[in-house]
Amino acid sequence: MKNKKKIMIGIGVIALFIVCGIGITYSLWSKTFTQANKNTLVSDCFQIVFEEVSGSGIQLENTFPIMDQEGKKLKPYEFSIQNKCNVPVEYQINFEVLKETTLNHEYVKMMFQENSPVLLNTLEVTEVTLNNGVSAYRLEKGYLDAEETKNYNLRIWMDESVTQESNGAMNANFLGKVTIKASYLTKYVEPILNGTDPVLKDGLIPVVIADNGVVRKAYENEAWYSYEEKRWANAVILNDESKIYQSGEEIKEEDIESYFVWIPKYRYQLWDLGNYEGLTE
Repeated sequence: MKNKKKIMIGIGVIALFIVCGIGITYSLWSKTFTQANKNTLVSDCFQIVFEEVSGSGIQLENTFPIMDQEGKKLKPYEFSIQNKCNVPVEYQINFEVLKETTLNHEYVKMMFQENSPVLLNTLEVTEVTLNNGVSAYRLEKGYLDAEETKNYNLRIWMDESVTQESNGAMNANFLGKVTIKASYLTKYVEPILNGTDPVLKDGLIPVVIADNGVVRKAYENEAWYSYEEKRWANAVILNDESKIYQSGEEIKEEDIESYFVWIPKYRYQLWDLGNYEGLTE
């Protein structure tokens, strides 16, 4: 491995530019958000904030291939996304490669959050949103509750398998951007309720209760209840209503002040109400 290391160092002319670097390249990180669907409730807002941590940018210039153990120790690029509104949203974090890139994608190693390092070209391919983008890879897909913030970090390096003989590696560069695609989430409704859907007011938090009694905050855009299958819409009020739980998070029993269940209102139609002979009191 030491001999191989010497060969790698000899490729010092290779430049791997990650478009989150400080200085000139810092501003090339994407801060544009694409809303996939139209807002259907004009009374609600749609605002996602993308923030970079100052001084956290990655800048790899005149670099050479390194092992994963070394890549994990690189200073990460840190950013956060925040839902500023009172409605949940669905988001997807992508990494888009720009057309100025000349380095073969299969040489780029990436570590998102604390996940295991993977080659960029093994990630799921997704839709390109940038005008100067040539390919896009999905890093994560998830949900943001109202006013929820999530923090992320990203490390990128050149895979150790690259040598002087590797095709598309010498005198090459690599440029990319992080993009966030977000869309408004429509709350789940069950057709059988015919409009008598659960209404959450006055501090009520929608929950699902497992067979073992574990209570978790429900994902409101998913089927968290089914009156057709006799799974009722449950909700709780917390002892401390200022405490924030995220969807899917377990709510401790000691934090719950009271339980509620939604009982839909039904309207019945009666027929054949004629006079009957022979009726007795």
